[in-house]
Order: sequence, then structure tokens, then C-alpha cells
Amino acid sequence: MQATVGGDFRRTIGTEGPAGLVSEPANYPRCIAAARFVAPRSFFNQLRYTRAELEDACRQLYRAIKAQTLSFLISSEWTLTESAKLKLGATAAEVQHALEVDMQKRPTREDLGKYLTERRWSLADLLYQLKLNVLAAKLVARLRQQASETGGGTRALVRLTSKRDTSTAAKTTCRHGFVVPGCREYRTNTPPAPSSEVVLKRLTGK
Repeated sequence: MQATVGGDFRRTIGTEGPAGLVSEPANYPRCIAAARFVAPRSFFNQLRYTRAELEDACRQLYRAIKAQTLSFLISSEWTLTESAKLKLGATAAEVQHALEVDMQKRPTREDLGKYLTERRWSLADLLYQLKLNVLAAKLVARLRQQASETGGGTRALVRLTSKRDTSTAAKTTCRHGFVVPGCREYRTNTPPAPSSEVVLKRLTGK
């Protein structure tokens, strides 16, 4: 969750976010203390939000980040499970190559360190994401191959993908309080909660 909010803060606000905005279990006093560093202030350095407003933003941010993180973990597990079924893997050499390609955007160790720090990621976080990317690319290639073998094009590919997703979702059960897309209990008529981007912009006054 800290990696999720770190990436969202950097992408949405453009700077490194403070530590302590989210935690599991939720620690709202710590979030409020962190939020004070980024919340907008008046000309006289007075906070524009009351403590109650900051706590409300922290509660919304916690729920958004929790759901977003769980969605990522479920999607990751699907990728790993489907890859295993098809006997597809991501070797250390493939992940290392993906890292080298990624580092072309950040050519020095200092650049990479800054990139990770600004998002509050570890190198392991980045390597895990790169591994998933390698597996996802192989899955798509395999599905395209299967669609081609059946003589179909885009429609056949969509059909295969939908069948795979439906089959996996039917086996995915989420505990109460963690119901997100991908869970059997998910209902599309549930009122959507504000996204983390919306909450962060509100919290920082952007």
C-alpha cells in the first residue's frame, strides 16, 4: 500500500509524497500528521483544512489505496497462475534484460535511486513489476497464437481473453471489506469511491 500511494503521489502531484499517508492497519493520526506537510496553507501559513477534513481525506485515501492495491495483487496472481498453467515463466535473465531496457530511461544508478525514492519503492518492487510485464507479454503472445490457430482475428482473441478472465474470476473469493473487481462478490452497482488521484489532489489543493 505504501508503494501504491508513493507511485500515485509522484504521478499525480509530481513530487515525492510524505511517509505515513497509508498503512495497514489504518493509522489515521499518522496520516493526518503526514498530510499537514502537503495540505495547502494560507498566506499566513495557516492550514486551509480542519483536522476533521484531513481525517476524512485520510479515510478516503486509505479505502482507495486498499482497493487499488488489492486489485493489483489479484491481477498479479492471475498473471502468475495463468502463466503457470501454460508453462510460461520469466527467467532471471529476462527480468534483468527488462531492467536494462527500463534503465535506458534512467541511465545511472543515481537516476534509478531517485526514481525509486520518489515513489517510495524498493528495487524488489520494480523487479516484481518487470517480471509481471514479461509474463503478461508472453501470455498475450500465446493467446494471439491460439486465436490465429483457430482462424480468428481480434474477435477470437477477445473471446479467449474473456473466457480466461471469467474462469479465473469464478475461483477468486475476497474477504468482506476487500471486495474489488476480480472477486466473485464484486457488484458493479456499488457506488464508486473517489480514486486515490482525486483524493490526493483534494488533499494537496492541486
